[in-house]
Amino acid sequence: MSPETPLIVLGGVGTCLDIAEAALLSESLKVLGLLDDALPTGTVTSLGLPILGPLEQASSFKSASFIYGIGSPNNFRTRAELPQKLNLGPERFANVIHPTASISRTASLGRGCAILSHCDLGLSTVVGDHVIMLQQVIIGHDSVVEPWAILAAGVRVSGRVHIGAGAYLGAGTVVSHDCRVGAGCLVGAGSVVVRDLPPDTLCHGVPAKVQKTF
Repeated sequence: MSPETPLIVLGGVGTCLDIAEAALLSESLKVLGLLDDALPTGTVTSLGLPILGPLEQASSFKSASFIYGIGSPNNFRTRAELPQKLNLGPERFANVIHPTASISRTASLGRGCAILSHCDLGLSTVVGDHVIMLQQVIIGHDSVVEPWAILAAGVRVSGRVHIGAGAYLGAGTVVSHDCRVGAGCLVGAGSVVVRDLPPDTLCHGVPAKVQKTF
């Protein structure tokens, strides 16, 4: 049996706990705990895992790998800044894949991805580094999800779709085939994307339309 990789989750609430729970089900990972700036060191989470300290202590855990769970519609545009601030190179990040997720053997995943329960990645899909897919996300064939994107629960992506770097798709969003969602785009929950959405915009509706430019 291969040795378990020690893992620390960056962030201590919300999605971070969902990711930690998925990691606990992995036979290849050993979850040591979580790092969070808002919770006191030693706090025990609902999963029975401890808060090991603030985020700035990450580099002191020399033998651990990490998964980055922080990300919401309020802060998703700054997610990519944290690893550099913490002095963590790309080799320090591991993937967390829930055992109920289905990933095509022709799909490819970058580093530091979190794929939660009942996700389905189709034929020849390409997923970049630090992508988070919450529960029941479906990605159709030949689609690309660029680094740092977050797909909230129940997102449905058809074939040959391109999701830009750092985009955030709200819960229940549906993206039609051949559409492109621009980098840094925030798509509101329940939206239906039937045409390309430009980068750095807030879009929502059925069909989704640009409401604001960041």
